[in-house]
Amino acid sequence: EPVTGLVAADLLIGQATAQSVSGEGAGPYRFHFSPQPKGTVSVAWTAGHQIRDLSGNAFSGGSWEVQVDPDFSDIVINEIMYHPASEDDLEEYIELLNRDMRPVNLKGWRLARGVQYEFPDVVLPANGLLVVAADPVVFSEKYPEAKPVIGGWSGRLSNSGEALVLQEAGGREADRVTYADEGDWALRVRGPDDRGFHGWRWEALHDGEGRSLELINTRLPNEASQNWAASEVENGTPGQPNSVRLVNSAPLIVEVAHFPIVPRSSDPVRVSARVVALPLTRPVVALRFRDATGGELGAFQSLPMRDDGQGGDALAGDGFFTSTLPLQPDGTVVEFYLEVTDALGQAANAVYLVDDSPVDSGPLYRVVMTGPELRDRERITSGSRSDARMNATFISRDENGNTCRYLVGVRNRGN
Repeated sequence: EPVTGLVAADLLIGQATAQSVSGEGAGPYRFHFSPQPKGTVSVAWTAGHQIRDLSGNAFSGGSWEVQVDPDFSDIVINEIMYHPASEDDLEEYIELLNRDMRPVNLKGWRLARGVQYEFPDVVLPANGLLVVAADPVVFSEKYPEAKPVIGGWSGRLSNSGEALVLQEAGGREADRVTYADEGDWALRVRGPDDRGFHGWRWEALHDGEGRSLELINTRLPNEASQNWAASEVENGTPGQPNSVRLVNSAPLIVEVAHFPIVPRSSDPVRVSARVVALPLTRPVVALRFRDATGGELGAFQSLPMRDDGQGGDALAGDGFFTSTLPLQPDGTVVEFYLEVTDALGQAANAVYLVDDSPVDSGPLYRVVMTGPELRDRERITSGSRSDARMNATFISRDENGNTCRYLVGVRNRGN
């Protein structure tokens, strides 16, 4: 959000203030410091700063530690064409972005997972882009304006998802992106009519529909799926700024979980999530929930989520937001989702079941569904041959530990 009153002296490294700062309004802001020695240094906002939002609220400040490494290179995967509409693997490409303030020679760097490729003697300029293509000749025929381009890797990118790993010449991992064509990398939407039933399906325009995967905000982590989207233009934007790019984007909600996984009616349920936001922002997070046991679903209720070390939150300011849901009767199915300021909600939500049944020592496997979805599945079982997938949560407890998976698909087998 826009702020006022920010000056270079507001940020300290050790006991030294920044030499200068650039940026205005909502930023981004870039502070310039004198060179620091290699190792751990403390960074802190000064106590007497005058940073305010447009409503006059003071910035909370804080301090942290960073590792100074003169050899560090901030190069990330910025765009992925993993499933061309043509089904021709030779049209695949990966685009790199140098977020650093200095050029980097990539000689000896490698794409070490997903596909295999060793970089030649090529320099990636500061804030520059570089396309690595499966076949540079095929790529240049399709994208004659996209430059620079190198490549000729071995292997192929998976059409369903995998981990891509970029390594520096010395073997240190520079970046890792594990993409997919479902889950948080896609949209959960209602499917077409299937013998009278509408299930759920994953929609991903970057999965063979002519679009690439593009990074949205380069200042937020690129391993988070919410920071990626299908390109807005056909065939992507290799060698050009991403079509979905945003300088100021909504915070990311990751690592959503509830505990206990299978609560009893006497257990309050704690819902937590990590929220990743841009500097100087103060995310407002809400937990929306409702009783989803019956056939008629009511309106969602709302609870604030906290990161202040109170009300069930473990540690103030650690980026993990927590809220505690009230006790629910035995047999209640609770449907919930999280919402952060400016973020979009999702139509298919997470669910859990309150269960007072005795707990035995053997393995436990549960599929939890809302009342309406459970009734649709039962109707399919009683005679329909529909393959419509219902939304559910899968819970397991066995010798490998406890596992909870939200937004899984469940359908009848053998139709």
